[in-house]
Amino acid sequence: MQCDSARILFLLGPSGCGKSSLGSWVAEDLAFLHIEIDQWPNPDGIDLAAIRAQWSRFLEHGSACPLAESLRIRVASADRAGTVLTFPGRLVLPVPRIASAMDVGIVVVVLYGTGAECMDAFLARECATGRGLGVDHWITNNRDIYAEFSRPDYAPYRVAAFDNGRHRSRAALVDEIRRRLIRHS
Repeated sequence: MQCDSARILFLLGPSGCGKSSLGSWVAEDLAFLHIEIDQWPNPDGIDLAAIRAQWSRFLEHGSACPLAESLRIRVASADRAGTVLTFPGRLVLPVPRIASAMDVGIVVVVLYGTGAECMDAFLARECATGRGLGVDHWITNNRDIYAEFSRPDYAPYRVAAFDNGRHRSRAALVDEIRRRLIRHS
């Protein structure tokens, strides 16, 4: 049961897999609105996006339709084809929540790679931005999340973020997202 036709994409995955970059590319290449929920060190991105009530209803009760309707209204007012929400690496949606989101047309993707690939990309980003978080930070904040996303029941939602240890190209990733959006429309 979809609430409407505008496309909604949730990008999840461990730190370093490239969620924010992919979200920006999807926004540019597919005419989507990008809502960056990962607002470190700012306040919670859910609050900044003004979707707290709908998000809480979704997380606590599995009711995804109010969230989808709110996001589709935002898409229409921005005159975009859809919206992509990029989440902090620490968010792991339980598979039943993913299923309820998919039931209303929210496509959920877990951007994924090996632990080493994600950690290496995270460390490179930290060095480039000057923030300087290290290996211990990644392990402390991502070990359990990575293990959770590695479970077989998340396999249908995973998209490979890396190819031979390097981030996949923009074109390859956006094309895969486009195919998933079409398949689930």
